[in-house]
Amino acid sequence: MADVHVRALADDYWEAVLESYPSAATMLGDHRYDDRIEDLSSAGEDQLRRRWVALRDRLAAIDRRGLELEDRATCAQLDQELGDAIVAIDERLIELQSDQMTGYHVDALMLASLVSAPDPDSAWMLVERLRQFPRAFAQVGQRFLDGLAAGRPPARVCVQRSINIIEGYLSSPTDGDVFTRLQGPTGWDGEAEWRAAPLDVVDDAVRPAHPPPGPLPSGRLLPPARDDDPAGVRGVAGGERPSAPWVLPPPPFSPTGRGIPPI
Repeated sequence: MADVHVRALADDYWEAVLESYPSAATMLGDHRYDDRIEDLSSAGEDQLRRRWVALRDRLAAIDRRGLELEDRATCAQLDQELGDAIVAIDERLIELQSDQMTGYHVDALMLASLVSAPDPDSAWMLVERLRQFPRAFAQVGQRFLDGLAAGRPPARVCVQRSINIIEGYLSSPTDGDVFTRLQGPTGWDGEAEWRAAPLDVVDDAVRPAHPPPGPLPSGRLLPPARDDDPAGVRGVAGGERPSAPWVLPPPPFSPTGRGIPPI
């Protein structure tokens, strides 16, 4: 039988993940947070770090010696997950996600076609999330500038490839915009109004939020951007530390990249 303290801690951890990464919650079928978007600010990460540390402290207080094998495995997994989540914040990995494969400017586009609203309430909540894109994009753009100020310039080729993706999106027709084709319930009163709503939100909020100083303030990132040599973290401040606990940059929708499918 599962230990009640381990089970409660695991439940609280997973609830924290879903609440902190509402886009992931939607993709996984939990629609309580469909009207929210991730807080990508440094203040938001500081608050999230305190949450992970509090959970890790609870984990440290559990005596594992008398636990069943499954509970010990759960504790080990939680230890790894929480440790990696804290390291990702401490190393400010979000400031390095300016390429064409990782980063909110890419993940938001890919996620749009993967989510589905099960009912009218959730459908309207997803529209509300779209309205919050300018804030999220402004936050992630500021994080890139914070990294630049800290002596961690992005690789020029990554920024250029991201610019190509953003320019390709902005040059596509609005009526085929991925954010205007939300998946949701059919045959309900108000469906036509709901399906028309994203068109205005995309024109008024989503697309205007993309150019600088949006999710990729390229005009300020490209001039000081670094070349491919040296590649990787050795090209940024702190990257030469042999003991630096570098881990793969996590998706913006999970603290570690495990437990939640990558976007």
